[in-house]
Amino acid sequence: NSGYNSSRLGFRGVEDLGGGMKASFHIEGALANDNGNSSGLTFQRRSTVSLEGGMGEVRLGRDYTPHFWNQTVYDAFGTNGSGSSRALNGYGGATAVRADNTIGYFSPTMGGLKVQLQNYMGETASTAAKVNSGNSMRVTFDQGKFSAAVASGTTTTGAGTEIKSTNVGASYDLGVAKVMALSTTDAATGQADAKGTNIGALVPMAGGTFRVAVSSSKKAAVETKQTAVGFVKPLSKRTD
Repeated sequence: NSGYNSSRLGFRGVEDLGGGMKASFHIEGALANDNGNSSGLTFQRRSTVSLEGGMGEVRLGRDYTPHFWNQTVYDAFGTNGSGSSRALNGYGGATAVRADNTIGYFSPTMGGLKVQLQNYMGETASTAAKVNSGNSMRVTFDQGKFSAAVASGTTTTGAGTEIKSTNVGASYDLGVAKVMALSTTDAATGQADAKGTNIGALVPMAGGTFRVAVSSSKKAAVETKQTAVGFVKPLSKRTD
């Protein structure tokens, strides 16, 4: 299933409604290439419908939470890379990548600024390892070679624990390298805050991309540090 990106199978469609409006759907499931696991047919990676126009997009269904995105966009190893910092930070599934029964809004881009808002009502088992209900938001600013974003989400789990996740990230493309930084904080009811940092870079070289990241996470008296280096070599337009 790779240490670079998730294998997936999905379908997307768009219908032009006229007047600048369009409707769309997106369903996508996980695919385990090593054993042909058919769990991807449940489409639990994403299952959404959308209505888009000049005022932005309204999206319904199972989708990514806004407060997830910074942790992959501003990490040189992304979400699944073998040097990703996500495994170091936070409270695991309680601040998950995705949520069920979401109502989301994506604003148009205005002067480089864009806002994403989301409310999620959940449809999972009542355990602390599942996202049940909450709210999340993300504000991004992209201008030329510079990108920055701040996000925050509050989740109430089935066990009644409230978890607030906040993070901020930024990147700048210097040409010879794209540098990036990320700071995260997870605060859970009755537990010590989990705080993480990540500084990394993507460097084009030798027909590929050299990746480096230095990460740390601290929760109470426990601190974890990680240094990761990697190289991604494209064999074709679609194969790395």
